[in-house]
Amino acid sequence: MKLSAFIIGGLSLVILLRAAFAEDQATSRPFLRIPPVSPQKATQTFGALEHFQLDLLAAEPVVTDPVAIAYDENGLGYVAEMNDYPYTDKTTHKAFAENTTDKPIGRIRVLEDTTGRGAFDKSYVFAENLSWPTGIVCYDGGVFVIATPDLWYLKSTKGDHHADIRRKVFTGFRK
Repeated sequence: MKLSAFIIGGLSLVILLRAAFAEDQATSRPFLRIPPVSPQKATQTFGALEHFQLDLLAAEPVVTDPVAIAYDENGLGYVAEMNDYPYTDKTTHKAFAENTTDKPIGRIRVLEDTTGRGAFDKSYVFAENLSWPTGIVCYDGGVFVIATPDLWYLKSTKGDHHADIRRKVFTGFRK
């Protein structure tokens, strides 16, 4: 059995958590410091159970700021890139409020393995100008995407990996 996962910009989750919390608040002990590594070496910083292995599927510049992925029946990966998290304009952002002045800079990217080696080596911007895309599900040759405040259906009908159908299915969610 093979286990695959994203390595985000060559950093493991431990490194991301380390950046968020400088020390353990309960004990005031410093967290273990782990230096950043290249995407090619990042898989070596993880441990896996016996009979499992971890493979690098994609890293920058093929994908940036991934928060969700879904695979279609053709083996393409549709990735929600949340480039605007937690906000786009620190000077006007207000916590716990709708920030309608924030520009929607999130996007959906299609990842493709053109070499057959089991890793994505080519990517296309499928849809952009989305606000906080956080969830994605493949359906009927396209994808449903939750991008607050909306639920979108996006589909490429020309085979160019760019969504020419962009239909708002539902709206009203809050960030």
